[in-house]
Amino acid sequence: MTKTVIVDIDNTLWQFCDAFYVELAKLNKDFPTPDFWTNWDIWQGYCSKDDFYRAVNIVHSNQDSDQYVPYPEAKSFLASLKANDYHITIASHRSPDHRESTERWLDKAWSCL
Repeated sequence: MTKTVIVDIDNTLWQFCDAFYVELAKLNKDFPTPDFWTNWDIWQGYCSKDDFYRAVNIVHSNQDSDQYVPYPEAKSFLASLKANDYHITIASHRSPDHRESTERWLDKAWSCL
């Protein structure tokens, strides 16, 4: 029987929250830092819902930037899954518009891993 694991990209293979915070802080300098984020309605009172999603899309559209690198532990994490006979499926909530930048990032990430 094949074992499958689904691994999300953001905050599992790299630190999405920090990059996302940079974009959100551009909208409102008082935006709380990621250590205060406990749910996804954090935007309320700091920016519009549209601005919130626009910030998500900015990060995702620039995913292949050299500043966005995998966690150092990503290599051993994925290697341990593979060594234990897991089929690894990478998941993301990204818009299809950002597929190419995500694929380029994954290609670079795999070469680093």
